[in-house]
Order: sequence, then C-alpha cells, then structure tokens
Amino acid sequence: MRLLRKHSCPMRGVHRCLAPRSMPAILAAAAVLAPAHAAGQAPELSPTTVPQGGLVRVTYRLPEGRSLEKASLVFGSTQAQCFPYQGVLTGLLGVSARTRPGEGTATLWVRYQDGSHEKFPLSLTVTSANFPTQRIRMAKSKTGLMSPEILKKEREILNEALASTAPEPLWEGPFANPLEGRITSPFGRERYVNGRFWGFHSGRDVASPAGRPVKAANTGRVTLARKLWMRGNTVAIDHGMGVFTLYEHLSRFSVTPGQQIKKGEVVGLVGSTGFSTGPHLHWELRIHGVPTNPAGPLREGISLTP
Repeated sequence: MRLLRKHSCPMRGVHRCLAPRSMPAILAAAAVLAPAHAAGQAPELSPTTVPQGGLVRVTYRLPEGRSLEKASLVFGSTQAQCFPYQGVLTGLLGVSARTRPGEGTATLWVRYQDGSHEKFPLSLTVTSANFPTQRIRMAKSKTGLMSPEILKKEREILNEALASTAPEPLWEGPFANPLEGRITSPFGRERYVNGRFWGFHSGRDVASPAGRPVKAANTGRVTLARKLWMRGNTVAIDHGMGVFTLYEHLSRFSVTPGQQIKKGEVVGLVGSTGFSTGPHLHWELRIHGVPTNPAGPLREGISLTP
C-alpha cells in the first residue's frame, strides 16, 4: 500500500506529479506550439446566429507571405466576394429572407496566386424573422407586368448594374432613410397579389406625396438610372464591397450612371411608375445582390471590424 501511495497523484497535488527535470522540456514545447497556433488563426464569422434577411461579416487574417487571388464566402446559393481591408480579408453576406431557419454551414474559400487554396466551414444558424403577410389587389393593367419575360429581362438589367462593386467601403457611418414618412410595407412581408403568392418584399415602402425629393442613403457611385417595367424609374448606388441601395417608382431622376454621390444628395423625386398603386418610394439594401433588412445599417451602420 505504501508503494501505491508513493506513486499516486491526488488532484490537490497535481503539480507535484511533474518532475523538476521535465519542466524545461514542457515549456519549450509550449513555446513552439504557440506561434503555430497563432499563424493558423481561424476565420471569424459574426454573428453566428442571424435572422432571415440579416447581415453576416467574415474576417480572416491571411498567412504571412501569401498573395491572395480571390476569396468568397458561400452560403447556400449565395456567393459573396471578400476583399482585403486594413490588412484583413473581409466579406459581407446577406442572408436571404427565403432561407429556411435552422443550423447550416457557410464556407470561406480562399485561393492564392500560387494556385493553392484554403477552405473553412463556418457554422451559421438562421432564425425565423416571423415576417407578416400582405394581400393586395392589382388591376389587370398592372399584373401584366408580372409576366416571366418582363421579369427575366428586368433581372438581367439589374444584375448587370450590381455586378461590379468597389473593393473598399465607400459608405460613411450609419445609413440614412432616403425619405421620411410612413412605412406602408416593411422588409420581408410575404406578399399575395390577387390571391397568388408573389414573394417576399425585398425592401421598404414609404408613403409620400408625389414630387418629394428622395435622397441617397449613403455615399457611393451611381450604377443605374433608368426606367424599368416592374420597378419603374430606378436608381442603384454602389457603396462598395458588395453593398448597394436601390430607389424605385421615381417620377424622375436627378443623377446619371457613373456619378459620385454623397449621403443626403437627391437622387430623384417620389412617383408611382411601374408596379405601383400610388406615389411612394420602394427602396432596398442589397449585399452582393441579396435583398437585406436595412434596419441594422440604418441604426448602427455596417461594421467591417470584429
């Protein structure tokens, strides 16, 4: 029994189990492992739980000596390009309002100029936003604008306007409401038109008398200013890093494509062009083409740092 007690290691004296001669070797091993762990720092996804229509940010400090060719954050059918920002690879991802709630995986793909690549699976949980339902009636003269041919052509024009973005943030601080007024239809509503499911409302509708000025939600560059079928007279602004805002149903434009614009400058006037029942502004925030709830960016902006 004395032999067993001599070699036992009770928890209260666990430090005594380390022979003095072994300590230098253990400390040396820890010194070697620590830098390796720091060099392999994993990407950070924030937040890791997001409601439908929410916004997610990924950051990753690239290994020293590696030259980036391209990087993307992929979640379902959404692919968001990432950009170097202040020495850190940074990407923004809009989670579609159509995304089914539950646990999922976003994947960061990083490709280097030497042909090698890295792949990082990142856990992402989507929660239900409990979007309300809206049922509206539209005249046949308007529902004709819902034809697949018209919608396809309009999507092609819009996708081209949102295809190219500045690789750095052009926005400054929180986003601003383009038009003050009553919100008649918030983001994400499930819409039924004449009893038929139409889809999720991709932006905010703000009621207003015709002719009131509509202002840019933030600083950026105009990429579209033209008449569309469903959306009516539409303006699109690139705010950099895949962030765009759209202003629709305008009665007239005050900007041209390629124009640099600052937050608060007038982009056009309230109207009722396109698929509309009365004068109002429909405006959207899109992240790499995905309509995203503007509530957070309006309240606190879009942060690019952890």
